[in-house]
Amino acid sequence: MQKFRILSSKILSNPHLTSTQSTPHARVFRKAVSTGLQGFSAPVVGTAGAFCLFKSILISRNLTSPILCESSKCEIVQDDDVPDLSPIPTNSRSAFVYLCWSLFIGVWVSAFLAPIFVGICLIKGWWDSLLTFMIIWLAGGLVNFPYTPKFADVVASGIESWFSKFKIHHEHAFSPVPSTTDSKRTIYCYHPHGLFSIGAGLLAANLVRRGEKVAIVTSSHMRWFNPILKLLLDMAGIDIVGASPKEVRAAMAKGDRSLILVIGGYEEAVLTKDGTDNIYINNRLGFVKYAMRYNYSLTPVYAFGENDLYQCWDVGKSLRNFLARWKIPVVFFRGNPWFPLLPIRTEEGMKIVVGEPVHVTHTNEPSAGQLTASHKHYVDQLVKLYNRNNEHKNRHLEIH
Repeated sequence: MQKFRILSSKILSNPHLTSTQSTPHARVFRKAVSTGLQGFSAPVVGTAGAFCLFKSILISRNLTSPILCESSKCEIVQDDDVPDLSPIPTNSRSAFVYLCWSLFIGVWVSAFLAPIFVGICLIKGWWDSLLTFMIIWLAGGLVNFPYTPKFADVVASGIESWFSKFKIHHEHAFSPVPSTTDSKRTIYCYHPHGLFSIGAGLLAANLVRRGEKVAIVTSSHMRWFNPILKLLLDMAGIDIVGASPKEVRAAMAKGDRSLILVIGGYEEAVLTKDGTDNIYINNRLGFVKYAMRYNYSLTPVYAFGENDLYQCWDVGKSLRNFLARWKIPVVFFRGNPWFPLLPIRTEEGMKIVVGEPVHVTHTNEPSAGQLTASHKHYVDQLVKLYNRNNEHKNRHLEIH
């Protein structure tokens, strides 16, 4: 441990790291690190070392073709314009897929455990551990980590390799420069929420590979109190926006990127039931209002298979619906029999279909009639998108 502290002090004293040209955020972070190194515990050092080792492995390889899972028959079907990734060594593919999913699951678990951890530290007086957490929080919240295409591509491919089949299909041709004057950018309206909105992150990675600037809209808690999520999204070239009205309005007013928005939110999450396709949208008018006000189009997206990744039970549905309105999602589910947080490998896998943009009238103060008409038009286009691509004739879209 003493050797680690000596080495860390040498790194911090490196003139390249302490250059006066560095950003204020970077200087704040280095000061926090230098203050908190004395409180670092062995687990934190081990975690940092594992992450650095993982990244070094990726950088050391020339990654240019798709990853296929060895442990089960696994097919990756992508659009022609998505670049291939070179294979991970055959004897490491299954382990790599599990490592990628560990990153994904770890992000969600850390979001729920972080407040509990802070509370325990305050009660127990674990100030060293609390300081370590604050340093990590500062790093995630204040420092913008560089976009690392190889890292982003290989992790996305590892997650996709879990599915028996995976495909993202765009029904329209994408151009980084808008082809019409009706809308500068678009809101990718993602349906359904499912339990973890797994497909929304994969869609974001796909759009970045296609050359589009995008931001994922997620809960403010995930945005501001989950530094691991921001770190991973920074490295994937994806921005993150808190779901509060103030943050969404600021991002849309800036207008420099498209947004990925899971329309149904927590209310739709508690409707998740395997074998059904439920969406919550009848009382969702805000996204249409913002699109009209800030001159965005609305692009319907439906992820077939998102609801089937976990087995869900309708227990206490009325209570759960009530709690969801207060932003408290309560779900009862089971995934993979060996590890319930991992999704079930269904025969259908996942197919994400991106429809044609729906253009709405640009007006700063849309009337109630304009909102209702535009909302109905969007829902109609979403239903048509679903019906065109639905391969399960015994299932239909249930709108709530």
